Amino acid sequence: MPIGSSTLSFSPSETDKTTSGIHWSLPTGSSNQVCLGVEISTDKDPLIGTTLDHHVPGGSTGTNLLIINDNNRAQRNTHLYVAPDPPVEKRVTSASAMTMPPTAVMYALIHNPALETTDIQLETVINSFTKVRPSLAVIARKGEYSVDKKNRFVLHNMKPGESRFLKISYPVPPARTGKSFSLTFNEIKNGGRVNAFTILHKYFSIDETIKENVRFNALIFTQVIASYKTINTVSLVKRIDANDLEKNISSEAYLNYLKENLPLMKLVTRELISIEGDDLFGLLSAANILEQQLKYKNVIKIANAHLSFLNTIDAYLTFQQLEKGNIADILQTMYLQSLVAHKISSQNKDTSLGHLIELSDAFISGFEKRTLTIDDYPGQLKNMISDLKDLAVRFGKTDDRLMSSLKTMELKTDPAELQGAHIKFLLVLKELIKQK
Repeated sequence: MPIGSSTLSFSPSETDKTTSGIHWSLPTGSSNQVCLGVEISTDKDPLIGTTLDHHVPGGSTGTNLLIINDNNRAQRNTHLYVAPDPPVEKRVTSASAMTMPPTAVMYALIHNPALETTDIQLETVINSFTKVRPSLAVIARKGEYSVDKKNRFVLHNMKPGESRFLKISYPVPPARTGKSFSLTFNEIKNGGRVNAFTILHKYFSIDETIKENVRFNALIFTQVIASYKTINTVSLVKRIDANDLEKNISSEAYLNYLKENLPLMKLVTRELISIEGDDLFGLLSAANILEQQLKYKNVIKIANAHLSFLNTIDAYLTFQQLEKGNIADILQTMYLQSLVAHKISSQNKDTSLGHLIELSDAFISGFEKRTLTIDDYPGQLKNMISDLKDLAVRFGKTDDRLMSSLKTMELKTDPAELQGAHIKFLLVLKELIKQK
């Protein structure tokens, strides 16, 4: 998503310059787990290829080659999770202590930016110093995955535009404030590393960790309010005053804050599960772990459990949003439509698809040149409905899946919901064409 731009003029003697800055406000309900990209260019040193705008990270139609092949571009994750520095503890053999180790839970969203169904293979890189070995689980409505003994696992049959969540749980080794350790996951294709992501676990003092957890807590429940107007209990979850955040909140005040608010937080999680009809991410389990840790009053373990609980809600909210559709995939969806239309036209020597191909390719061109935006997508898609109906009748006859997606596209105006119905239609159509 473009967030702004600025122009700098250099004199011959100047070698560096700083912009006045661009103010960026995330929409209410957005996760704070975001990625920031930048592009710089001059008349004599233009960007290679198209802009990053509205392209998803990854291969194929994603940003990988755009970033790798042009040093005028860069991207970085813009959020740092603050974690407490746990002291070296003596091994405790009691059952209660053994079942509640200091752990952290993070989530990664694995997305297929390609136009074909594919397997995505990931390889865990074990940190040589800490030797932390994470526990992994894939969260999705459907989809097979397999794991081998060499820390590699494969997400099978990822459809174009499909996203699955990787839940990463790991024990937190002791370290000092300012130190860090990393967990890296490489994407492997044809034996080579083509992509990667890293979780950098950085240690801070418990005071800093408490402040960040409280801020994150406020953000997460603001997201819930924005996404679920019917959950009235969310507004009752109290927040520590902003002025207090500038000071060090004592561990005792933090524990009292959690004890007071956890019953309401658990009520919110139960309402979320009731509305959506599932608990794929284990929201209640994460809340119960936090509740159990509060009983033992170990603030280090409590802070980790609190962060893990908030991460789980954050991932759950993102998952539910993506179930409806993803505006970041609008361009990928139109690429898929163009591919399907071109394939039908060439295989069947069919000239009747010329109008749909023309509209699809014109949208792609306009979108990448920034003459069209997400706001133009609903109107542009409406102009294609008639051609898509003709395809549905020819290849799907009365296939309920195609008809249901078409009905949604006719009735909805929200870009995300339209994209969700649009790509479902194209994937079913692609499947039916293969059967012909």
